[in-house]
Amino acid sequence: MQILIAGFQHETNTFAPTRADWAAFLRGDSFPAYVEGPAMLARYTGSSLPAGGFIAEAQARGWQLLPSCWAGATPSAQVTREAFERIAGTIVEAARSALAGPGLDAIYLDLHGAAVAEHIDDAEGELLARLRALVGPGLPIVASLDLHANVTQQMLQLADALVAYRSYPHVDTEATGRLAARLLERRLARGGREPFAARRIPFLIPINAGCTMIEPAGALYRSLPALDERHGTVASVAMGFPAADFPECGPVVWAYGDAAQAVADALYADICEPASRWRVATHTPDEAVARALALAGAEAADRPVVIADTQDNPARAPTAIPPACCMRCCARVQGSAFRSRWRSGCCTTPRRRRRRMRRGRAHACVLRWAGRCPPGRGNGATRRWMPNARCARCTKAASCCRDR
Repeated sequence: MQILIAGFQHETNTFAPTRADWAAFLRGDSFPAYVEGPAMLARYTGSSLPAGGFIAEAQARGWQLLPSCWAGATPSAQVTREAFERIAGTIVEAARSALAGPGLDAIYLDLHGAAVAEHIDDAEGELLARLRALVGPGLPIVASLDLHANVTQQMLQLADALVAYRSYPHVDTEATGRLAARLLERRLARGGREPFAARRIPFLIPINAGCTMIEPAGALYRSLPALDERHGTVASVAMGFPAADFPECGPVVWAYGDAAQAVADALYADICEPASRWRVATHTPDEAVARALALAGAEAADRPVVIADTQDNPARAPTAIPPACCMRCCARVQGSAFRSRWRSGCCTTPRRRRRRMRRGRAHACVLRWAGRCPPGRGNGATRRWMPNARCARCTKAASCCRDR
């Protein structure tokens, strides 16, 4: 059994300012750096990523793995055309070489499911389309997905099986890779694609509401194992990633097995009735500052109070967020003054805070950090370097290190 294995991971916020170019995938940043060939198997064998779980299950079954590449980049705006074409091209060429050489019996893809490229809204669907056009309709293709995947009709139609994480925060990534291997085994044993059914939820679910540590998401995802055991299915719920603005953005439920339609309908009803359960109560800026001041002023307060945007990946994919160095002074400012200082790009920093910066200034610069400090410039484990950046207020170069 010869199985091609590859990975492509990117969560795209189409409202963010910075795109994921080829260099971003080479670095990886929050992901492992780009890797090809046998080095890919060496890196991911035993890892906690979905690819690691799939590799473990494949080895236990005696399947021979043909590694292509694994590419991941920190969440950002769209993947550039160059980056997508290089990654997709490598994976497709690996499949072509396998067909011409040792043979190819199946393909496994470790995908995110919410990638948008500069020239293609449905990046994963496009990758699947290119592979399907090459290998034909009979060769099994399975993929694991993030819980926040925007699962498109093209993805569902072209893949023999898709399976998504069941926890957020994502603590079951390796288990999801193992489940993908079991779905492939089911597909091979059946000799054809399993019956499947999918339903699209007619509204967006806030990222915060999808946390499986709270309700209603917790109960929904906890119900999946029992539902599958009762009906002999493998079901998934993808919450979607609302920050990817394209027509098929949003939650989807789907299932594989003879009772797939009944399971998909049950999950759809569970999510939609009533839809109001997914509303999230949030504070206005004024309310958040007032709450922070109340907590900070309490006699028992012996810990920092943080005002944070808890949207998924708030420090990576959003359009704006106040940096850590601004939190102390922002906690002293009420209402419109808080918003004004945030938007202006700078705010006053206490003297003791300035002394902790490599080049103290009268204010802290609201600038996005970029990578670890170079050797000799601050503690790379706790600080970040801001190269070639200028403050919006004083226009001076912000080449200093600041606490993250």
